[in-house]
Amino acid sequence: MKLRYIVCLLATAFCLCRGPSQADPYVCEGVALRDAHAQAPAAVIHQGARVVGIVRYQVDTKTGEDWYCARENCYQAHVIVDGAKVEAIHLANCRVGELQILQDPKDPIKNYSMDLLAAGDPSKALSFHEVDMRVSRMGLCASCVDNARDSYMRDPQSRCGQLVGKALAGNPQAKKTLAKAFPDFCWLSDSQPPTVGPNAREAAPFAGRYVAGSKAYSQGLEITKRPDGSFDVRADVGTQGCTGWIVARGAADGEKLKAQAKTDDNATCVLELRRTNKGVRVDEGDNCSYFHGFSCEFNGDYREKR
Repeated sequence: MKLRYIVCLLATAFCLCRGPSQADPYVCEGVALRDAHAQAPAAVIHQGARVVGIVRYQVDTKTGEDWYCARENCYQAHVIVDGAKVEAIHLANCRVGELQILQDPKDPIKNYSMDLLAAGDPSKALSFHEVDMRVSRMGLCASCVDNARDSYMRDPQSRCGQLVGKALAGNPQAKKTLAKAFPDFCWLSDSQPPTVGPNAREAAPFAGRYVAGSKAYSQGLEITKRPDGSFDVRADVGTQGCTGWIVARGAADGEKLKAQAKTDDNATCVLELRRTNKGVRVDEGDNCSYFHGFSCEFNGDYREKR
């Protein structure tokens, strides 16, 4: 009991015993429980500091060293204290996922993806993709899926979050409410898309799923039209040593669609999309490397996924 009190007292100082994490639900974050070294020379992250934008977990199977890698650096996940391996960085809203594909089996360095979790107890919370897949199977409209998922991810204890939680647990009435009469309180309105002028042309049929790249360099794109006529754009990219994804919102003017998303420091990444004969062309603007690093990109010609 005394040990539990001490642990919780320490955790309270770093916001770990005070309920749901205040981390951005769409960016994997951690907090340093003690000073930890980075892989870059002479770099240290100090106790109490946040590690924002963790994109992968890396472990050296020979030495046992492991790291949480953010976009700017990799930091020790565990350190040795008095001969024991202890946690150096505590994950706030994510967990270590699956082993990344396309890795050299002879290389002792192994990289794992990170799964974002809904707010709450990380040991019980569902990941972003788990929520997305389960809600998608309930027969909701595409935009309804996005809003239900995002409501649950942001705050499972909100009015909509609780309704979605009941549906995820198998409650038939909750599922029916979401699928047949999607409630107004589940619509999110705090992320406004770029607007187009009054003389904008009718939007081209952007909605759909698209793919690009190759087996060694995969790119995916999903575009959903919202009830207000705007679009949600989700782009994914993955290759050895580089993964990333973004959820942006935008508006279309004929064959052109511009979608935007904010980084943690309030900079804006703009994706410019144009309809082509086979699908969609994507060109990314400044600040978009925040979402995928410098070794891969969202740019490319995407073809419709059949």
